[in-house]
Amino acid sequence: MPTYSKLNLSPSLNGRPILITASGSPGTVVHTAVSGVAVPPMDEVWIYATNGDSAARTLTLQWGGTISGADTFVAGIPSKQGLYLLVPGFIVYSGVQIRAYSDVGSKVTIAGFINRIT
Repeated sequence: MPTYSKLNLSPSLNGRPILITASGSPGTVVHTAVSGVAVPPMDEVWIYATNGDSAARTLTLQWGGTISGADTFVAGIPSKQGLYLLVPGFIVYSGVQIRAYSDVGSKVTIAGFINRIT
């Protein structure tokens, strides 16, 4: 029977949000999935974003690569409107990296968690 462990996104320090400093590709690392070629282990990823700037921002998530369209999700993040769910429990494994960049660096913050399934 699988075991679930709730964990922070890998670069998060003690559960703190991650400031997206990158304004282009490759983006700021948001999470690096568990290693291994067999499934499980795998990470179920939940990611939220907020924008504290006075203008709406565009956030691009890079999912395991940097090919526009194939590896990316693009979202508009409104100004000062709270948290927006970007990733609702997608699965990653084999050390896949999730990165993010915004049209203006250091304006959007990412928060979230993973459920590690072993």
